Amino acid sequence: MTQPTRLLLRAAGRLSNFWRSRAQLLAREEPYRLRYVRHHLEALQGALDRLDKAHGLGLELVLPTLRLEILGHLERLRQAGSEAKDAMLRPGVQAPGAGAFLEELRQLEDDFADFSVDWRQKAIRVTTEPITLRDIYLGPFAIQFHWERLLHQPDVSCFDIVALDPHPAAANDRVTHPHVKDRSLCAGDASVPIRKALEQGRLADAFYLVRSVLEHYNPGSPHIALDEWEGTDCHDCGRNVGDDDRWCCEACGCDFCDDCIGNCASCDATRCHGCLMRCDVCNEPCCARCLETCAGSGNECCRHCRASCSQCGATVARDDCDEAGRCPSCQPTSIPEPNPPENTHDPDPEPARPASP
Repeated sequence: MTQPTRLLLRAAGRLSNFWRSRAQLLAREEPYRLRYVRHHLEALQGALDRLDKAHGLGLELVLPTLRLEILGHLERLRQAGSEAKDAMLRPGVQAPGAGAFLEELRQLEDDFADFSVDWRQKAIRVTTEPITLRDIYLGPFAIQFHWERLLHQPDVSCFDIVALDPHPAAANDRVTHPHVKDRSLCAGDASVPIRKALEQGRLADAFYLVRSVLEHYNPGSPHIALDEWEGTDCHDCGRNVGDDDRWCCEACGCDFCDDCIGNCASCDATRCHGCLMRCDVCNEPCCARCLETCAGSGNECCRHCRASCSQCGATVARDDCDEAGRCPSCQPTSIPEPNPPENTHDPDPEPARPASP
């Protein structure tokens, strides 16, 4: 929708004022950075004087502390020197006037849908056409330039990217585009051109660069790859799951859902059901490295259910050991006492009864 000229003039004046404020900040930055270098030079000189004095007095115990202090000053001086160099080499910025920004705004109005000025948020807003990348529909996006952020850092952080018909990644609904997370754009190689365009007041060019990032997919730096946009299929049941609900089996390396994954009862390692086995004694699920074949019975036992024979050292099921910790092979066998032989002769026979007459 075409904006009234008076509204565009007002917005152009506001933009010119902020660019002028930014230029004034940059003009004051060089002497500030140089004063920072001088401060660290003086601090370094003081530490060097104390080091010379310690050497002269033979104060060996304080030398390590003084050396660490000097190293810290050298590092801070290096950083301050680098920032001062950048400030001195940065070309002077000539803030564009309101007329130049009026042309920038008219260009945006002609090239984008739903151009508007949001005075409450202090932002210039345009809308892209619906975006589809590799057959994945992402919908249209609003590109919002917040001019107050220009004073802090004239870069891609001045922009918010708002999904108007969100189709976020299955793994994270905060990622509405492979290069947009929480409304922040990861511009990749376009970051430097966007910053230069903003520094020079080429507002329309900055918008075009942001739109170009949204319309193209860089497989080298996505928050979530397009191949994984709609989630990952569980290797067992085939259910599609996002990153928050996806588990990787540490044995086979495949991805599984919550229902198709488990843990080893002995070491708590993450395993799919196909990579877990049952202990023959306690019947708990265990990974292969936590089970061991026991001597004698041949049972596969976890570490909780096996023991070493106190006599021969063999690995056996704990339940097979006696109170002395001996395996069945080392336990003494009791020899039953022999039954006494049957007596065929009665040592004390009853007296014969006399025959009756």
